[in-house]
Amino acid sequence: MPTKDIDYYMSLSYSILLKKVVEENEAYYLARVVELPHCIITSNISYEDSLKEILVVMKEWIESNLSRGLKIPVSEEKKEDKK
Repeated sequence: MPTKDIDYYMSLSYSILLKKVVEENEAYYLARVVELPHCIITSNISYEDSLKEILVVMKEWIESNLSRGLKIPVSEEKKEDKK
């Protein structure tokens, strides 16, 4: 069985939640990868830049888990493929 590397995981369709939050007259974006625990950012930059940033953070999260031999959840889409 081939090794699952960063390219494999980055090719999966993970769910990204990205929303604008307004608190006490300040606005920011909250972005997270639903399937990856603690893979989350807050940002006061634009929606588009927040999306780019969460993708960078997601890649770093996966690389970190790969290097430490930790489990990396697969997206729901891949789970469906296995059925």
